[in-house]
Amino acid sequence: KSLWYIFMKEIFKIEIKKHINQFISRDNEYCYTDEKKVERCFPIEVLFKTRVEAEHYLLHANVERVEKLPFLTWEEFKRKRELKFNSADGNYCELFIVNDFIYLQLGKEISMKQQNVGEATEENFYRAYDECVRLFRGGE
Repeated sequence: KSLWYIFMKEIFKIEIKKHINQFISRDNEYCYTDEKKVERCFPIEVLFKTRVEAEHYLLHANVERVEKLPFLTWEEFKRKRELKFNSADGNYCELFIVNDFIYLQLGKEISMKQQNVGEATEENFYRAYDECVRLFRGGE
């Protein structure tokens, strides 16, 4: 009698009893002609039997919590001159170069501390990067 579809994060109802020329396309779309003789197609993956199923999909599909610390080599860091990340648990790390010195800013939520690591060298970069990895893994 009806289908529910999601478009731009909203749920809409389609009355299928008014459809003619219904078919599934090669692109896996439900296609039909409506009562105004307008041809329409909807991807099957955004069509649902009930509003509850559509709401469930809208709220819970594609939920991810995979964090990955950005990886930079010394050469990449010299070009970009900064590395930043925020983790879901509120940890923050930033490495940056100012006036040929590497600075490290670490924090949890709104509490931050900044330190001058030393000259912008490969050794100092890896030492500061180790601190970011430690914080990223949950260290204090």
